[in-house]
Amino acid sequence: MRKAIVLLMFLQTVLVLKSQDTLSLKDGRIIPCKIVSKSDTAVFIEENTNGELKQTYISKSLIQNTKESLINSQTTVVENKNRDSLAKIYIFRPPFSPGTAITMKIFIDNQPIVRLGYNSYYQVELKPGTHKFSSALGDTAVLKLNVEAGNTYYIASYYVTGFWSGIPVLELFPAPNGKSIVEGGYLKPQKFQPIIEKKLNSRIGLVFGGGGGIQNNVLGKTDKNTDLTLSAGGGAFIGLEYGHEYSKNFDLSWNLFYQGSTLSTTIKNGEAAFDRLALLVTPALIIPVKGDYMKFRLGGGLGLYSLGSMSVTGAWINNADVKLNYLPALGYHASVVFDVLLSEKTSYTFGLKYYNVNYQYTEMGSNVKPNDATFSNLNGSGIDFTFGFYFHFAK
Repeated sequence: MRKAIVLLMFLQTVLVLKSQDTLSLKDGRIIPCKIVSKSDTAVFIEENTNGELKQTYISKSLIQNTKESLINSQTTVVENKNRDSLAKIYIFRPPFSPGTAITMKIFIDNQPIVRLGYNSYYQVELKPGTHKFSSALGDTAVLKLNVEAGNTYYIASYYVTGFWSGIPVLELFPAPNGKSIVEGGYLKPQKFQPIIEKKLNSRIGLVFGGGGGIQNNVLGKTDKNTDLTLSAGGGAFIGLEYGHEYSKNFDLSWNLFYQGSTLSTTIKNGEAAFDRLALLVTPALIIPVKGDYMKFRLGGGLGLYSLGSMSVTGAWINNADVKLNYLPALGYHASVVFDVLLSEKTSYTFGLKYYNVNYQYTEMGSNVKPNDATFSNLNGSGIDFTFGFYFHFAK
């Protein structure tokens, strides 16, 4: 029985390999794969990597030959003897241009060719004719260029500063200028890397911000006889967020953060604070503003607020050290967030959040018992301004 299973697995492997195509790249690599489709500038393949099927585009200018006939394609270079009938294109990021941390995804004739890094260049060879070069990040840069056999062209790709983020630009440089930049040692050649088109629908990031509480609780008086207050809502916060877009219009996020509020007025002889740790779950409606580049998230959900603790110390309360602890509490919240892409894999957000929660006093860990009902059942509601920076990935 065991021999039969092994034999079947062997036959299956042979059949799979036999049905595969083979791409031979100019850098010497050979890729066993299945050719799904072809365009004028790229081949769309499916390959088995460690048991996982992956689909990607490969520029035909990188291919030496395939089992299928690609000789008549607009972009493919098959043999060295045909290179005199082609145009050579250098696409480069000018030195000292903005957007150092952001790659630029370059398309030729609507097919992704390269993610071009900072201070680098990439070379392709095209058959004569008109080709469309493009790059998009919210706004789309388009350059249509009629190339001639035997000529060399230099296209600069860079970002200029926009209101929300960088705006991509593609600019044809005069050949002498472009050549001096590419060959002058300022830039490094970028190696071929397959572009796998996946939607980066998951994110993780740093969130922070602050706000004010709905209820201010009077603790004492200042030297000028004004109220010293402390709220169990508001204050500065910092934390982490994980989110996932399940569809074009639905997002679900988990937010864990620490928040602390302090006295309304700073005093020299004491201090007071209310600290807590919160875990929020927020389903949200996504409203696209500019495709995937800009969007609103209108959300609301439940939160668990734990480790609530009020501490009051200083000479203004006869050098006492007062500590009141509170039980974990459930609350609800609503938020509106504006999300803007900085690059394919990064984004930033800013927004507004309202939350409603009440804390119940507990003797556990407390050193005094409140004689005011306000501090026994503490209103921790508030309104916060929120900010975030995120890294996006596929899941």
